Amino acid sequence: EKCDIVLFVIEATTRMSTSQDKTISRMIIDSGKGCIIVANKSDACTDVKRKELIAELHGSLPMMQYAPLVLVSATKGSNFGELFEAIAELRAQMSIKVSTSVLNKVITDAQKKNLPPVIGTRPFRIYYGTMVGNCPPRFSLFVNDPKLCAEHYRTYLENYFRKSFTFTGFPIRLIMKPRRR
Repeated sequence: EKCDIVLFVIEATTRMSTSQDKTISRMIIDSGKGCIIVANKSDACTDVKRKELIAELHGSLPMMQYAPLVLVSATKGSNFGELFEAIAELRAQMSIKVSTSVLNKVITDAQKKNLPPVIGTRPFRIYYGTMVGNCPPRFSLFVNDPKLCAEHYRTYLENYFRKSFTFTGFPIRLIMKPRRR
């Protein structure tokens, strides 16, 4: 609860996450902390290529696709430089502030590329948004009705913001607020 960045250590030799790993990943996501997945014992995985191993491990933790994954070997001391670079990158992201005007341009772009859902005859509308905090990045979106935002569209917006602002390692929080009339 007191950390800024979680180093989530999993075992690379299993080539998939365990049920306990999934429970821990849910706790990390719920806490809103930055996360780097550290796959230890990667030196023992000689039968698989590095990219394939990373894809398999990331695939077994689908809710943590945003977190960078670093393969290390504690016994050989390999890839710790890559791990320290990932930590430095996440630390730098903790101070990113997105201006309201830039955020609103990104929201407009996102809506042009993928139209908001329509529930019955009522379309979901985003009027404007603002960044309200970091660690994790939090965005307030002023909308016509928060109930009209389908879960898949919320996920789309989170991923679009992550890609647009290069937020890796942090879950993105969207706070939907009805606009006052």
